[in-house]
Amino acid sequence: MRGLAKTSREPGAMELVDVETPEPASNEVLIEVDYAGLCGSDAGIYKFKSAFERM
Repeated sequence: MRGLAKTSREPGAMELVDVETPEPASNEVLIEVDYAGLCGSDAGIYKFKSAFERM
């Protein structure tokens, strides 16, 4: 499966990477996600800014 990963502390350093699909335990489920969104805090992660730096 593919996932978005922060690859270094540099601003904007994010990549789509292939990761191993997890095997759910007997009391878990694995769901397929077609679409996902980003929230405002994701912009800080993208820019690699600490929440304390923005205060």
